[in-house]
Amino acid sequence: MPRKQVETFATGAHIKWSVLWVKPDGKGSYEIIRKEYGTDLTEAIRVYNLALKAGKRLPTLRSNNVAFPPPAKYMPHTRQRIKKVKRRLPNGKVKVSKTLETYTVIPMEKLNLKGFYWCPYCREMRKFQHQHGYPFGEASFVDAPGMFCPLCGISHRHFSVRKYNPAANRQYLRDNTSTRSTRSTASSTNRRTRTARSRRTS
Repeated sequence: MPRKQVETFATGAHIKWSVLWVKPDGKGSYEIIRKEYGTDLTEAIRVYNLALKAGKRLPTLRSNNVAFPPPAKYMPHTRQRIKKVKRRLPNGKVKVSKTLETYTVIPMEKLNLKGFYWCPYCREMRKFQHQHGYPFGEASFVDAPGMFCPLCGISHRHFSVRKYNPAANRQYLRDNTSTRSTRSTASSTNRRTRTARSRRTS
């Protein structure tokens, strides 16, 4: 999978930028270095280019508060193909005619199946990783199993991730459906129990 970052910039002064890269610790693990530059895109680009020249691992110019769409080649688009249509005539013979059929291609489907998701904040294709949750502050951990961007930590639950990645949206819907079903079953059981008790005491 090519690692070339998509250099898509916006002129909006409200966009906040950061530069990230990976620093191996020599013991099979790594640390994510993150530098914040607020709305100073010029300085963020300068540091990002320095990280590239220095050979830092996975240098990333990240948008902190604005989600970017993937390149056009990854977006859903329509194509046309010739479709053969068979029709039986009154005399019993079969006539084959050709018609032009329009269908939709979703390139992100195949990439998602391989584990690659578009991170709309890193603005790159990432190999999302399954995690049991994410750190909150310096001493807390939120138990929320799911798929996460290995660099910036964004979850498959995030709206913008689901918007561009069909697999992330399906997983989110499955998770929510399962939760609603469990809650509904529990509520129904409680109602039935209360009704049964009421009848026994009446």
